[in-house]
Amino acid sequence: MIPRAFQATLHCRGIRVEVPEESPVVGFYAVRRTLAFSESQARRRLVGKLRVESKFRTLLGSAAGECEVEVEDLVEITLLHWLIRSQRTGFALYQKDGSDTAPEPGEASNVMPQDTQ
Repeated sequence: MIPRAFQATLHCRGIRVEVPEESPVVGFYAVRRTLAFSESQARRRLVGKLRVESKFRTLLGSAAGECEVEVEDLVEITLLHWLIRSQRTGFALYQKDGSDTAPEPGEASNVMPQDTQ
């Protein structure tokens, strides 16, 4: 059996990263890819790989184990897409804005892109 390529938007919330003279960062979105034999395996791998990324651990520090990571928008991609498109490694951070709801991925209001490609 050949593994399939998957890409997903990951949503991390339940964090609090202080930002000087700004509202604290309370969550972020990240787009990641993996190879897996099933959607459920892809979900587990995506979350696991994000949690061990050095940038993730640096951003969150001791709070890295406390955040809730949810897989959103999981899609199967072609191997050609996997090969010709660069893999994203950044984060789209969002700050507390007085509401308890997270912005939709790509929403412009108070999102701080942190792409590190």
